[in-house]
Amino acid sequence: MNEIAFKINMLAQGLVNLDEGVLWFTESSDVEQAAILNEFCKVLLQSHPSKREIEIGIVTSDLKLTYSPCVVMLSNPLNVACKKILAMPKNEWVKTFRLWLGVFSESDRRRRETECKSGCSHEWHNIQKS
Repeated sequence: MNEIAFKINMLAQGLVNLDEGVLWFTESSDVEQAAILNEFCKVLLQSHPSKREIEIGIVTSDLKLTYSPCVVMLSNPLNVACKKILAMPKNEWVKTFRLWLGVFSESDRRRRETECKSGCSHEWHNIQKS
């Protein structure tokens, strides 16, 4: 697992607080922010969030349903939504980061509580053990 994916998983599991995560993102250079969002897209796609998890993620991210990344996430298949969101202008990047963190936190929580309930070898689910 690379450093970005590690940090994303730490945030999603509540091992790093949201404010610290947003600060990490906003203090990164434009190139680094683009890399973070690209990695986040991969991680999010692997978590297979349901429509309900996307809706919960929007609520927990404290974003308005009318914000562009939220509208795109709700009205497109996930892979299409991610591509469209990654093509959005920089002024949407922090919203995207917060949105994807909310969605990923919810979908990954479900996977840890169902598919990996009895333990797993997923490196990202065993961060606390490392």
